[in-house]
Amino acid sequence: MGILGAKKRILAALTGFAGIMAACTVISKGIYAHQLPCVETAALQKGTIGHVVEAEGYIEAGGESAVSAIPGLKVERIYVRQGESVSENTLLFDVDQEQLAEEIAQQELAVGKLELEIQQLRQTQELEKQKELLAQNRSLEDYALTDTQEERKIAQAEQRVERVEEDLREHEAEEPSVTPEEERKEREQEYEIWREERIELQKQLLKAQDEQEQALQEEEAAKVALEEYQRQLEESGEEGEGTDGEERTETAEEGKAETDQKPAEEGAKPETTAGELTVGEASIGERDEEEAGGLEEETKEDMEGELEAERVPDTDMETEEDIQTQIETQTDAEKKEPAADGEEEESPGSDETLKQLEEAAAWASSRRQEAQERVRKLERALEDRGLEERLKPDFSSEDAARTSWENTKESLEDALEDAQTAKEDSIWDKLDAMLEAKRRVEDAMLPGQISLQIRINEMELSFRREILDKYRALESAQGRIYSGEAGIVTEIGISSGDPLTEHAALKLARLDESFCFRAVLSKEQAKYVGTGDSVSLKLGNTGTQIQAEIGYLEENASAPGSYEAVIYLPEGVGTIGMRAVLTASSQSGSYSAIIPATAVHRENDRDYCYVVHRQQGILGEELVVFRTAVRVLDENSRYVAIEEGSLDPESEVVISSTRELADGKTVRYAGLDDADSAAP
Repeated sequence: MGILGAKKRILAALTGFAGIMAACTVISKGIYAHQLPCVETAALQKGTIGHVVEAEGYIEAGGESAVSAIPGLKVERIYVRQGESVSENTLLFDVDQEQLAEEIAQQELAVGKLELEIQQLRQTQELEKQKELLAQNRSLEDYALTDTQEERKIAQAEQRVERVEEDLREHEAEEPSVTPEEERKEREQEYEIWREERIELQKQLLKAQDEQEQALQEEEAAKVALEEYQRQLEESGEEGEGTDGEERTETAEEGKAETDQKPAEEGAKPETTAGELTVGEASIGERDEEEAGGLEEETKEDMEGELEAERVPDTDMETEEDIQTQIETQTDAEKKEPAADGEEEESPGSDETLKQLEEAAAWASSRRQEAQERVRKLERALEDRGLEERLKPDFSSEDAARTSWENTKESLEDALEDAQTAKEDSIWDKLDAMLEAKRRVEDAMLPGQISLQIRINEMELSFRREILDKYRALESAQGRIYSGEAGIVTEIGISSGDPLTEHAALKLARLDESFCFRAVLSKEQAKYVGTGDSVSLKLGNTGTQIQAEIGYLEENASAPGSYEAVIYLPEGVGTIGMRAVLTASSQSGSYSAIIPATAVHRENDRDYCYVVHRQQGILGEELVVFRTAVRVLDENSRYVAIEEGSLDPESEVVISSTRELADGKTVRYAGLDDADSAAP
């Protein structure tokens, strides 16, 4: 019993909870649905669109006659009123007779003036004809004179061409001669060879002089070394054997130092630097370029061979330092070498050292003599090849003469070309001048301009005479204007005391024609009616209504965008000035999609409507509206025909709503209970 009771209690609790949840759901759906916009919808229909056109207008005369008079005359009195019926020869109005008399006098004066002007123009025309004949004769004389003058100019130009041609031939006969280019090159090449040989000899001489100076310094150094060594030997012999070895060594070292210092002070010569030698060579080269003459190639080769045979290789020469080093080495060896058994130690002035120094001095003297001999030979060779100075080949004088001759020739050729051009120009000038003279003759031969002023004055004279006749006829009628036929005065365009204008003074409706109804339609109204359409016409307040046809429909020129409709009434119907209302109805063709006019909205010249769709929401199925663009084909005040395919045939469009709608907004049907409106 305990378990069963517990199950029952649990089941009851679940049932109560479900009931509470259902009640809450119903309540919440009701509250949610109550807040939604209520809409009314309509389905798409098939049918036609009807149009009704109404327009108000007035009845007018079918035909009118205008009564006018000469403009400018002042109206004195009007004898009729608007709407008054008049018969034939009824006095309508009259004009001021004094003004009429003045106008007649002015017109007579104008006529007389025009007659005199015409007479004067005819006399002038005759004088112009005589002038034209004189101009023709003079143009022929000018033509002949122009031909003579231009021929003389051509002859003068031909003479100038002949003179310039003769001068050019004489100048060409005096053409100066010039050295051929090949000969110029050979002479310039000979000069360059001579200049290069001279420069080379000068370089060798400078080098030989340097070697001579160096040999002289070496000879002096060798002599000094020999004399010093001999002096040391003499000093060593005077001191004897008791002299200490250290003193001899010291004396030898002092002698060596003096020997090393003396050549450096007395016989040393600064070496010529590369920059100084280059400057010297350049100076010699520049000086030799201005000299004339040269050495033959064979002499140069013989001289170079002789110098090479006499030249001693530089590798066999011994400088002063080599000699001094040899002396020191020999002296040190003698100091260090022990004395032989049974023999005395060799003294610093041994015969071997002396012999070597003497040989070195003799060798240096021989080398110096050889160097001096080489310098003398080079100096003699340079003197032999440089005694006859050569000048650089100069062809400027003959080139200047040639250039002057060519310039003169060019000037003569230019003068000839100018003369020939002048001759051609004179020929063309003659053609132009003769053409111009011929045109003047042709212009003079043209018939004189026909003066239209006479014709114009004659036309104006005829017009003035017609006006004068009208004034005189009006004067004969004492200034009075009568009607020419019976009718009704529909319009009076004049008033007493005002001048007449070009417009009609009065308008008379003719009684022999029926009346017409005239109304103005808008552009939209004019789309639904046309000429020949049957309409209903209600006449004034009488209640009379007749059926008629539109006899005329055209755009109003005075008010673009509007149209004027005219209906011709049957004879005897209506009166002039009566108000009437036109009523016309038309039915469009059949449309497959027609909806109420309230369903279509317009924004930025685009039409749209709201279509209802069903979709699932938070509380189940909901109604949602979506904005859909449509294209309107036709419409009236109640219905709109839209393009087929703009909407689905099963669509529901919203025709009214309790609140403002928006794309995607949830709505409910109007007239349903809150609990069922969300899901109909």
